[in-house]
Amino acid sequence: MDTRGLLTTRQVLDLVEEHTGRTIAPGTFRAYVARGQAPAAAERIGREPLWRRRDIMTWLSKRPGTAGRPSSRPDQGTGNAE
Repeated sequence: MDTRGLLTTRQVLDLVEEHTGRTIAPGTFRAYVARGQAPAAAERIGREPLWRRRDIMTWLSKRPGTAGRPSSRPDQGTGNAE
């Protein structure tokens, strides 16, 4: 099996951080994959899933940002600070 161009989970997470400036926990990424919100692994070596770099780059280019997510602080963004 030729694994050139394939990324481990750690490499995918590093690529996400490099291109977005944000980190994703391994468990979060696995959940995205399980829900179909991230690409499925292209190959496996034993139990290690491997992804095609181009699949991850395509996913990153289409992945929504944080716009629309509520602030974690209730006084942010409402203009009604008490």
